[in-house]
Amino acid sequence: MSLRLFFVLCFIVDQESGSTEAISQSWTITKGNFWALFSLFLVILGINILGALALFVGLLFTIPFSSLILMVAYRQMVNNYTDEEEILIEGSDKN
Repeated sequence: MSLRLFFVLCFIVDQESGSTEAISQSWTITKGNFWALFSLFLVILGINILGALALFVGLLFTIPFSSLILMVAYRQMVNNYTDEEEILIEGSDKN
């Protein structure tokens, strides 16, 4: 369930959504992407474990890098979702 709510904070900051709206948006955008999000979570976890193994000083670098990875994934999923919506709208106009 936490994987589906991965991007709640991103929606609140980026689109100034309310809390319930951000939860709904995150749930919608992550639908059907469980394995991609799970592998992304494992990559972020691995990077941060490596940072912790470097006497926790490495976390000063790996946590911002992990946040950057999360933001890129959020932007990619938002762009893909809006592209699909535009395709659906264009397809209904032709009929």
